[in-house]
Amino acid sequence: MGLQLMSIDSMEAGPSNDAPRHRTEVLHTRSLLDAQDMSWIQADVQARKIRQLDVLAIESGSHNELDKYFEGLVFIDKFYFATCAMRSTGLMSMVKHVSELTWICLQWEMGRVLGFGTIGKATCAWVAFNCYLKTLFQSLESHEVSMHNPDNALYKVIRMLPTAKRKEYHQQLSFFGGHLGIMPGHVGSALVATGMVAMATISVAGLAYSDTKTDWDHVVIVLDVVLWVAWPMHTFWMTPLFWVIGGQFADIISNFRCTELTPDDEVDVRMCFQNYFIMTQTIEQFTHLFSKYFFVVEFTLVLWFVFIAAALYDESDKYDGEKAGDIRIAMLVTFIFLDVVILGFIFNAAAKITKAADKCDDAHGVVWHATANDDPSSYIEHVHRTADAHIGFHAMGITINYSLMLRSMYFLSTAAAFVVTTYVIPS
Repeated sequence: MGLQLMSIDSMEAGPSNDAPRHRTEVLHTRSLLDAQDMSWIQADVQARKIRQLDVLAIESGSHNELDKYFEGLVFIDKFYFATCAMRSTGLMSMVKHVSELTWICLQWEMGRVLGFGTIGKATCAWVAFNCYLKTLFQSLESHEVSMHNPDNALYKVIRMLPTAKRKEYHQQLSFFGGHLGIMPGHVGSALVATGMVAMATISVAGLAYSDTKTDWDHVVIVLDVVLWVAWPMHTFWMTPLFWVIGGQFADIISNFRCTELTPDDEVDVRMCFQNYFIMTQTIEQFTHLFSKYFFVVEFTLVLWFVFIAAALYDESDKYDGEKAGDIRIAMLVTFIFLDVVILGFIFNAAAKITKAADKCDDAHGVVWHATANDDPSSYIEHVHRTADAHIGFHAMGITINYSLMLRSMYFLSTAAAFVVTTYVIPS
């Protein structure tokens, strides 16, 4: 292992203009990650080597720094993710701020055109507010934890992906080159795309049935549909990126081993510690990178559910059987669909990481290889101690796991049932 680390350091001697050779070396290094029995130490070494090769390739002017992490996507997907979602500096940042603030106003106006009251208009604008918060947080990030820094944990995880997982990651991330070459490659992205198209369709239908439509109303609906469906300058794309890369990260946590044996088939406790340390450090870095988006920005989607419930109560209270009322209720139902899908897939990705990080069973497994001269108990105790400290996707003392998901679903369903039976049905 020491020789491999030295070979990485020796690459800092100077850049080369031989871009094809860099590409060949990167492909060869990635192929080493395809080994069936990969440890965290080996994966970390290969990921660092790939990063060194990338730096040399950038210095030779062969490619953009972020494009290569999305190189398996079709052009439009690469543009959406590498150029739009991940960049938060200069002109791109200004365009995103202006467009998403405009979108908030357009969503409010769309609510007016459809005939919503104040709470309904706020509900329409809330989803745009969620996207703007992502842009705002992104612009306030330091370079060390920013999404356009290729040294952060997101890109480290991508560099660790074996070839098959890397292809799967590209297919799942794609909105326009996934299944059949035209559909999103991830079921969550496909459902979100369906909801977006449904909302755009309902907006147009609402305008058609409006009795007081004006030229400005037409402008509002057209611009809003464009921002919903066709405008690429959204930080929204970070949401499907999280649930795709979160799922892939959980898979490699499960597949990369922490246990190390000597050539004599004895437990190497020191190397077990090193593997476990690299795994927990990578999880902590990944969590730190995404925690503010998950625990602050995406929490607004939980509040969105409250707004939707209040707007539904308001609409049911004044429903008169007219088409305009049906359209408003259809819009709110679509909001519920989108909210449940997005929250569900975000929580699932985070909980999957936490579940994969539980290495207690693996730690006990080393006992079977222990010898009289090599006691693994210190390693087992360390794994239990860190597991009790909630290794996984967490922040602010909250660890996201499937138990928390089930308790949250129970609470929300109970609250929804209470509102319906107490206020909606009697009215």
